[in-house]
Formats: sequence, C-alpha cells, structure tokens
Amino acid sequence: MKKYKIELNKDEFELYKKICEMKKYNILKHTIDDMQNKKVSIKKIEAMRKATLARTEQAKDKIQNAINLLKLENKNISNYAISKISGCSINTVKKYNLNRK
Repeated sequence: MKKYKIELNKDEFELYKKICEMKKYNILKHTIDDMQNKKVSIKKIEAMRKATLARTEQAKDKIQNAINLLKLENKNISNYAISKISGCSINTVKKYNLNRK
C-alpha cells in the first residue's frame, strides 16, 4: 500500500476533519485526532536537527570527494558523474554541488 503525506494549515485541517465526520469515516477521524494530539519534545527536535546537519555535511563531503576524483582523472564533471561516484542521489548533488559553472 502506497502512503501519502499532506500538509494542511489549521483551517484546512478543521475542514477536512468535519468532512470526515460528515461521511462517518471513524477510522480516519481517530487517526487525524491522534496526529493532532502528538507532541514532539524539544530534545527530540534538537536531535533531529543535529542528525540532519551531520547527514548534510556527509553528503557535501562525498560530493566534494567525487569532484576531486573526477578532476584528478581529467574526466567530465557532470551532476550524473558526481552522483555515480559519490553514491548520492542526483537531486542531492544538484542541491549541494558548489562547483557549478
């Protein structure tokens, strides 16, 4: 089963909740209520931020190493080539490739 994620502002959320109640989708209504009641601690938010920064730096290092290797081998430096060597996705390479022309 494929899962989807949507973002709603407060007004959209309330409207969606009312629609679900009108159509008697109790399972969905309970799921929405559970989502609304979940709270994330400050420690968890800080841990997530640190982990994201660490992954970002790791990806940047991999990309820079791939660029250096391509330069050393006198090969064409393209996002695709960087992606293949670094093991990062093409979108990550596009996001963090600082040596773009």
